[in-house]
Amino acid sequence: MFLAQVQGAKQWAAWTPVIRDPLETDQWINRGFTRQDRDRIDGPPDFTATIAAGDVLYLPRGWVHSGHTTTDHSFHLTIGVHLQTWHSLLRDLAIAAAEDPAIRGALPPGLARADPDVLGSTVHKLFSDWVARSQADLIRRLIRLPGRG
Repeated sequence: MFLAQVQGAKQWAAWTPVIRDPLETDQWINRGFTRQDRDRIDGPPDFTATIAAGDVLYLPRGWVHSGHTTTDHSFHLTIGVHLQTWHSLLRDLAIAAAEDPAIRGALPPGLARADPDVLGSTVHKLFSDWVARSQADLIRRLIRLPGRG
């Protein structure tokens, strides 16, 4: 994320991530902090900086941060950067796969009791066959899925 100071100045404190490489769904307001997280965040920050009008500060994904003004007035813009992750790629593949009848088929009876190796190879074959059937269309579709620009 980029913090662009427009007017005044702001003091920023930041702490290393509580969750490594957090996803969009890892929102602090929903997750909350553990006692251990809270103790660390209540302690000294891992990084501090004061930015004034015209300055831009970059904070990597997941860094816990807090800012307060150092002047009578302050205005900053927060510019978030949504990265493509392996998780988002797999999510998008699952969305694309939903149109394939073989993928929409019911799971076989007794799946819960299946040998994990047999189950793994079955899933691998199902996925590999699907990719082979739809490879050209798949690339075009993933480029056009919501959130892909």
